[in-house]
Amino acid sequence: MIIQAALVAVVAFLASVDEQLFGASMMARPLFTGMLVGAIMGDIQTGVTVGAALEAMFMGSIMVGSAVPPEVYASST
Repeated sequence: MIIQAALVAVVAFLASVDEQLFGASMMARPLFTGMLVGAIMGDIQTGVTVGAALEAMFMGSIMVGSAVPPEVYASST
């Protein structure tokens, strides 16, 4: 259990410093990190499911190009 916690901490650290170290590798996206955490915990399907749900919320709250979400705060709550 300690090894799993350490590995999840490494994934969280790499996701938090993604753009500073690796450029735009998209490793901090919820779908990718959910899959990695699911693999570490032994349940990839649940990790991808949770990551996909978080990715949908993430896509609704970010601004892409000149498109602005209609209500930024409503999509993040």
